[in-house]
Amino acid sequence: MKTKKLLWAALALTSLLLPLSCNKNNSNEPQKEDNTPTQVMLSFIFDHTEDMLNYCNIEIILDNGEDGAQTVTVTKNLLTDKLQMKNLLTATKLPATLTIRRKITLKEDISSLKSFTYTKGHSYQHALYNAAGNQVFLSELILGKGSSSGSGQNMKDLIEAGKMDSEFIFKFKADGTLVK
Repeated sequence: MKTKKLLWAALALTSLLLPLSCNKNNSNEPQKEDNTPTQVMLSFIFDHTEDMLNYCNIEIILDNGEDGAQTVTVTKNLLTDKLQMKNLLTATKLPATLTIRRKITLKEDISSLKSFTYTKGHSYQHALYNAAGNQVFLSELILGKGSSSGSGQNMKDLIEAGKMDSEFIFKFKADGTLVK
């Protein structure tokens, strides 16, 4: 009987002391969220012209370094009313290298055109997210410009030589810093 009482007393004491020792870690105070970046999302917009859409095949190649490159063929129904195409590229771990390419080829011979207008206009912005999926950083919006206009033959030569293609490589360190 004494042993039973002693066991019950020990159990009661343990049940009283255990919550007190756990209260340090499980207080009612809100836990501070870990803002360490673990993933990155890049928003990239390419501009296009009517001439590019009418006379060229345009492919956007997206590579997040994790899943292999994906190719998107640009069509008018994928573009905004400003002839822009928005691309989102996400890397689920840092460090990361994100690559975006735009490849231009001709649908038909444009050498007889008097004028052909082309743009290399683009913009991009990136955001970093923590392990909980909450945004911890948003970069400034970066704008890039560059338009060309020339005779059909001149533009044909530039397109066939790959001079109108674009490639952008974004390298992020383990802490989320973009290497320039």
